[in-house]
Amino acid sequence: VIPQHCMSWGGHDEFLFAYFIQWLQEQEKKGIPSFSCLFTLSNHHPWNPPPSYRGKEFESVIPEDYRRYLKTLHY
Repeated sequence: VIPQHCMSWGGHDEFLFAYFIQWLQEQEKKGIPSFSCLFTLSNHHPWNPPPSYRGKEFESVIPEDYRRYLKTLHY
């Protein structure tokens, strides 16, 4: 069973960003310069935003896969 904060690829983007912001703040406090590149996962198949997502629904878009894809981009 996949935890609610995860999807088949890993954690949803909001959890990655929350962790990363905390990490950046710690680096700044230590005076350590940093450069990072984050790869987000939520906009990959199966295109399911987290249960907490309350954004645009794209009801008029067909097919269903494309609708879910648009929802994850909006998320």
